[in-house]
Amino acid sequence: MLSRRSFLKAPAVFAGGAHAIAGAQVTPIRFIVPGSPGTGGDTVARFMARSLERAWAIPVVVDNKTGAGGVIGTDFVAKSAPDGNTVLMTTANHYVLPWVYEKIPYNVAKDFAPVASFGSSALVLVVASDAPYTSLKDLIAKAKKDENALSFSSAGNGTLSHMCGALMNSMAGIKVNHVPYKSAGQGLLDVSSGAVTMGFLGVTGALPLIKAGKLRNLAVTSSGRSGHFPDVPSMAESGLAGFDITSQFTAYVPAGTTEPAIIKLSQGFADVAGTQAFKDFCLAQGMESDSRSRAAFAASSPKELEFWRKLVELTQARGG
Repeated sequence: MLSRRSFLKAPAVFAGGAHAIAGAQVTPIRFIVPGSPGTGGDTVARFMARSLERAWAIPVVVDNKTGAGGVIGTDFVAKSAPDGNTVLMTTANHYVLPWVYEKIPYNVAKDFAPVASFGSSALVLVVASDAPYTSLKDLIAKAKKDENALSFSSAGNGTLSHMCGALMNSMAGIKVNHVPYKSAGQGLLDVSSGAVTMGFLGVTGALPLIKAGKLRNLAVTSSGRSGHFPDVPSMAESGLAGFDITSQFTAYVPAGTTEPAIIKLSQGFADVAGTQAFKDFCLAQGMESDSRSRAAFAASSPKELEFWRKLVELTQARGG
């Protein structure tokens, strides 16, 4: 259970003690989401913000800063004051962008301090509910028969949805045209209408549209089936052996943020992730609740960066 008492002194850490002065104006904690509202990362950030706002008794706001596949919002955090008041709420896309773009205005390894990793999600391959395709094999067969006839949407160059499509093309030996959008939501509107053939989306964002009958789920991108879609095969089961892409939900602060501030944030996320409310939230949203310690998360970051470098190289996604 969250302990309100354990966090009553947190504001003093985040702003050098200014918050502790009675009657002083409280500076809100800002969660920066480098993606659009309604996406998986945004939904998780808002759950965490509500939970921590109650625990800390100070405002925690979510600010969506979209554009350039996530670069704009991420760069905003990199250049923010290292006072613990600005937190990057991101996904595996954080590790992809450095390898897709020839130049980005920040250094992933040097400009951020890892805070917490508290959940994960596979992506799903979806088509319009009235599309003539009922499996990944149908799509591959069509792509091989009619080159350039199919297209897939993404939330922008270098995003996970782009990487999934690029890996599918590489492994299946096909050419499904990439159609990048400013946000995943915009792309999915065109998928649901049939203007774009298919799209990859986190389970969190896709679940409502699938339940509403607007999209048909053909496959999941994790190595095995999702407990949320037990009847839907994985991409690997559908003919692309070894296909395995999932996204972690993580939090970072600007490099140079004080250790006490990072500890408070890290503990706050860990406490929320340990509640039954968060586990129920993950179940409802199609996520997996797999919180890791801050030390384990920090140790895994260089490995994640290298994994995505290899994937970008394999799929030739740079600049595409």
